[in-house]
Amino acid sequence: MKKNVLLLIGIVFLTTVLVADSYSQNPEAAVKIYCKAVEDGGELKFTMWDAEDTIVATLSSEDPAKFVADLITNVKPGSVVFWEWDEDSEVKKFVNVAPPAPGKIMPGPAQSVNSSKKFRLVIPGNATPGQESYYIQFTWKGDTVTIDPHLRVPPTP
Repeated sequence: MKKNVLLLIGIVFLTTVLVADSYSQNPEAAVKIYCKAVEDGGELKFTMWDAEDTIVATLSSEDPAKFVADLITNVKPGSVVFWEWDEDSEVKKFVNVAPPAPGKIMPGPAQSVNSSKKFRLVIPGNATPGQESYYIQFTWKGDTVTIDPHLRVPPTP
């Protein structure tokens, strides 16, 4: 039992070191996307922002599955993207952050960090200019809500 606990602690420590190291190697290549979901007047208000933008979208609490937003975040080839919940969010965990199909910008799902409170993805170094959709899923009052944003690699000047 003690060996299992020590092994688990070691794995958590190494994961934390690797995530911190990938951010510290090239902090300007890291993109942090913050999400916030709160109830406002009976509606789910979802906000997503990064260093460049703030986008607010209001979801109907009665039918959250119909929500689709055109939320775009610019990224660079080789950058590390982090999704995390704002401290004031009423939702604290992601269900999933993934593309509908593998692409050149987002070749697979983002990896859960810190028990689904944060997700991490490395954009391939050979990603070419373009835009790809992905989805963010979280649970709100027993329903799975899907947000449909985009990652974009802008053309090089």
